[in-house]
Amino acid sequence: MTIQSGFEYIDSDASIKKLLKTLGDAPRVALDTEANSLHNYFDRVCLIQLSCKGHHYIIDPLAKCDLTPFIDWLRDRVLILHGADFDLRMLRATFDYRPNKGVFDTMLAAQLLNFDRFGLGALVERFFDITLAKGSQKSNWARRPLSDTQLTYAADDTRYLEEIADNLETQLADLGRSAWHEEWSDRIVQVTETDIERDPDSVWRIKGLGSLTQRQLAFVRALWKWRDAEAQKVDRPPFKIFSNQPLIDIALQADENIDGALNGKIRLPRDCTGKRLTNLKKALEEADKLPSEDWPLRRLKRPRQSPLPDTKELVETLKDACATVANDLDLQPSVVAPKSTLAAIARNHVIQESDIFLDSGLMKWQIEQIEPAIHSALK
Repeated sequence: MTIQSGFEYIDSDASIKKLLKTLGDAPRVALDTEANSLHNYFDRVCLIQLSCKGHHYIIDPLAKCDLTPFIDWLRDRVLILHGADFDLRMLRATFDYRPNKGVFDTMLAAQLLNFDRFGLGALVERFFDITLAKGSQKSNWARRPLSDTQLTYAADDTRYLEEIADNLETQLADLGRSAWHEEWSDRIVQVTETDIERDPDSVWRIKGLGSLTQRQLAFVRALWKWRDAEAQKVDRPPFKIFSNQPLIDIALQADENIDGALNGKIRLPRDCTGKRLTNLKKALEEADKLPSEDWPLRRLKRPRQSPLPDTKELVETLKDACATVANDLDLQPSVVAPKSTLAAIARNHVIQESDIFLDSGLMKWQIEQIEPAIHSALK
């Protein structure tokens, strides 16, 4: 355990044991994580920042220590998080962690108080008149040792959260919106309990494919899968293996002449040699042999429209009604009822659903606020 710059660095079994003894039965902690998403293929938590009762800690999951006692302890604490979605997903993916006591999301609280800016930096400025440094946002958090600048940046992500949460909690209570915030925070926890599934038919569809033929799309798909496999092998982000535009350029060349697709006109990355290059050629050859019925379908860009052609005007009516409610509550309309949910309500009304709020995604507090206005508008 090393103490520096106002925080303690936890990187051993002994320091974890001491930390847990210090934290004791604290009911809640402020927490943040840093991951390696920009530098590796497989995401994992590389740093955990923790603040409790004015003391600040940085826990190193990459150190040779057992975090199981800490994670087990953490399950029964309320977590103060800012933008909880990412951190909860990363903690679940890395440690199979789920919060048993819920979370207090300061970003959601700021939105329910209608702050014009609700990022963490904006809240720190608002309450402490301090500007947080941003220089380490894209750091490689998996690399060791970490610099003092990186560690100070990381510690600042939780240093002010406890006081911010106390302030926001008081303001929410004054407005009678504590239950709204609790429901919204619980919704975030529920959403992060499931993984976001990747659609195999769309995950490879990068930008710039609108004018390509089905055969050309077959080459792009094969190249994308090749790149993804190579990225997994070396645990690097796909964009660091090969950028998107060359994939399209090579696909177009292969469509014209499979033998000349890699003839030197398109510059390959310096490390695209040996087995990697062999696998690239193999991917092109396999795509070239595909029968036309196995080519991917073209997806033309469709103009934006409501779920049903005859609900467009109704959605606008509901939007205006909810905007009035939002104005009365001094909230942004998107917080009270996103447009996508109003489209679901309009669709249900047209097809005579008994519950017009079915599948709208709205929370109980949102329905309670807009229901009278919605029924009035539908009449």
